[in-house]
Amino acid sequence: MADTSDERALARRLAGLEPHRLARLLRERGVSPATSWDDCFDAAEGCWMPRPSTAR
Repeated sequence: MADTSDERALARRLAGLEPHRLARLLRERGVSPATSWDDCFDAAEGCWMPRPSTAR
């Protein structure tokens, strides 16, 4: 997990992204569209989490 100040900085950057760029970033990071979050702090936390493994 990231340091709180790192998470805050990321949340601010996410909040400034255009919606299509934010959606692309979350998709590329493997954040499920079904994930519920209330604000960019929750989204930042989702981005810090490790991506799910696609190796078989």
